[in-house]
Amino acid sequence: MDIQVSAYYLAWVCIIHLSVFSFILFFKKDNRKANITLALFMIILVAIHTSHLLLLTDLVYKYYWLNKLCFLLLFLEGPVYLRYTALMAGESIDWKKHVWLHVLPFVFPMLYIVSFVFKTPDEIITYYQAAKKVQPLDATIVLFVVTVQATVYWFWSINILNRYNKRLAPKNYKSQLSLQWLAVLTAVLIISSLVIVPALLFFIQSDISVLYIYMPVITMTIYLTLFYKSINFPGTEYEKRLVREQVRQRISRDMHDELGAGITKIALLSELAKKNSHEEDLKLDEISGNAKRLSENLKEIIWDLNPESSLFSNMLSYIREYASDFLYDSGIDYFIDLPDNVEDFVVSYEAKRNLMMIIKESLHNILKHSEANKVVLELKRINGSFTLNIEDNGKGMSSQEGNGGNGLKNMAIRASQIGAGFTYKSGKTGLSISVDNINLG
Repeated sequence: MDIQVSAYYLAWVCIIHLSVFSFILFFKKDNRKANITLALFMIILVAIHTSHLLLLTDLVYKYYWLNKLCFLLLFLEGPVYLRYTALMAGESIDWKKHVWLHVLPFVFPMLYIVSFVFKTPDEIITYYQAAKKVQPLDATIVLFVVTVQATVYWFWSINILNRYNKRLAPKNYKSQLSLQWLAVLTAVLIISSLVIVPALLFFIQSDISVLYIYMPVITMTIYLTLFYKSINFPGTEYEKRLVREQVRQRISRDMHDELGAGITKIALLSELAKKNSHEEDLKLDEISGNAKRLSENLKEIIWDLNPESSLFSNMLSYIREYASDFLYDSGIDYFIDLPDNVEDFVVSYEAKRNLMMIIKESLHNILKHSEANKVVLELKRINGSFTLNIEDNGKGMSSQEGNGGNGLKNMAIRASQIGAGFTYKSGKTGLSISVDNINLG
């Protein structure tokens, strides 16, 4: 079978596939925004194969303007793909931030299209007769620009996907929501655009129609993978449902462990106070202490559940208030250094809870074991992430405590659950802990 005939049928197969897949994605309810955006991306791929069809037939002479429109749509490929990956990862794109990147490249296809206004019908026929064999210089320049533009968006997409996969790594449901496959597929797109297609153009200069065989095979591999994976991807809403379920389970455990145990102890102490009148004052003091702790636990649970506590500014206020209240009557001098003038944002529930538990565990250990008279607590922003440092001037850790005791091990575990690093230093001048690369988003 002739190469051009094979390329013709391959182009039709791709167009039919992509049209059907786009239709299905448009009406898929789960992960709707991402699926609609992927449908738009596939429509752009339809435009690419339509351009191939026009060039493989004599229709391009009559409908050359349609071929030019396909060239224009190519410049939407990168931005649409970026939006798709951002929606899959549950992120938003600030399109105003890099306006030049989104707008400037469109100058090239517009100039390319305008150039045909000044061509006669005979010149257009001559142009496309030559284009069937060798890629014209002006079309090559436009394709080079769109390749560079799309590659920038694809690297941007990989950055988003790597950030998402890193955040997901500590989660017990990562296998269900991993987007590692999409990062790999994006890398394939980059390799195809920067290596495979240019290599094909270099080695088949004498007959460009061969390119129309390889291109459908490459795009078919990409869009079939995209469709199958996307149609089965549960989406970010599924993750939110999982998190809500975990929150409900944790509240149930906390209510049972903290409030249930406290109330039981208060009841027992009350009974003992009734039976042993000479020990009444001591028991009542213990009852009072348990009631206060119970009240504090309830306050923490309520704060934890309050949506407003997820605002960064509110979290900082709570950290300052908690640390001050905890250390105020201890006789320990304390210094609290928290970020100022930072743009407010929503802190993820898991990051907020684990960070607070690390702070509470550290301050509790200092008060109970360190014999310190000075404590420094600071949270700093470094290169887009946060670092927590807590230092005391106490006696440090004894050799009997081995690799840090349960307190430090628990803090290390909590740090790993939010993808952060955990280190500590102990000596005669005290103990310091550091939690770095904290992603609060």
